[in-house]
Amino acid sequence: MKKLLAIALALVLLVALAVPVMADGSKDADTEATVLGGGGSPPIVKCKWETSSEVADSESGDPSHLILGTQIDPIIDEVAMTCQATVYYWAFVTDPQGISNIGEVCVDVFEPKDSTYIWKYKVVLQPIYDGPTPDKAAMKAAINAADRAHLVTYDPAYSLAEIAGANGEIDQSKVRLYRGSAIIEKHQPGGLYHVEAYAFDLQQDMSAKLINCFEYVRTEALVKDFSIIDWGDVVKSSEAVVCGDTDMNTPEQPTLKSTGNCSLDIAVKFSKMYRADGRLMDEVKFDAYLVSDANRVGDILPEVNTGISHPPVGGHVFCPICTPTKAGFSIHVIQAQPGTYTGKVTITGTDNGLPWAGANCSNSNCARGHG
Repeated sequence: MKKLLAIALALVLLVALAVPVMADGSKDADTEATVLGGGGSPPIVKCKWETSSEVADSESGDPSHLILGTQIDPIIDEVAMTCQATVYYWAFVTDPQGISNIGEVCVDVFEPKDSTYIWKYKVVLQPIYDGPTPDKAAMKAAINAADRAHLVTYDPAYSLAEIAGANGEIDQSKVRLYRGSAIIEKHQPGGLYHVEAYAFDLQQDMSAKLINCFEYVRTEALVKDFSIIDWGDVVKSSEAVVCGDTDMNTPEQPTLKSTGNCSLDIAVKFSKMYRADGRLMDEVKFDAYLVSDANRVGDILPEVNTGISHPPVGGHVFCPICTPTKAGFSIHVIQAQPGTYTGKVTITGTDNGLPWAGANCSNSNCARGHG
């Protein structure tokens, strides 16, 4: 009982002693805090570029770096009928809250179609030359090489010196280098590809986009599944026809395919035909045409003698990109002595700036890399 009383008295005394301090010595002060959306200011993509390999200035379409921006050649295998290229995407990124606050770094890649672009894929980039002891020399070497090759697009507010100069952001560990890659596949057209780079911080604040283009160099490649056009027995003053299909494994039914990254104007040249004894077929006419699955595309060589054909003005007879296309060939013997005659036919595919999927792939309305 005495113990409880002592505790109670002590509490009363403490309260009694505290009252004068609160009454006489307290002062008011305002408080203020501004809560930012997310975690603060968003990241910044300071510069970006593209290459054809993991080497920072590689450019298969322009290895001497004579053209501004990045040019990448396709790798074409006519036997396998494939056409593709691996593209590497690079970006230097910083964050006002520190590079440890950088979350995801990405690029969106758009392929040319009609007079604009369509989204193709997203590539998530990963830090390189990073870790507990970042390889700052390698980061500097990468951007300096790419800058000398005129591949780099910079945010207008930043420069090479600020990033890689003496006591620049690389030296101060204020920036990271990111890289990722993806394949341009066989059905994708040549032309300028639109690339948007952006980054998120750990609070999901998104940076402004940094945009440029690289060129996937338009490259011609035409394959056929036949080595001879055999009209067989032909009666004078009548027409014999060899009709094609869309199967690249039936040589008796001719098929053409553009295995490059552009659609092709097709031209055909028939040579004169001779017997084994050297006698010339006296008078003959040839015809050649392409046929789509639904309808006849158009004459390549409409009822003319030997010579290279040309598409009509304002139109094209073309073999679409990555699409097996039926070809037809006919012969009309007007005058000839009996016998077996042989000759040659030359089929040429030419990229004349043909549309892909109905429109021109090239689009120059995109700012390209600059050094």
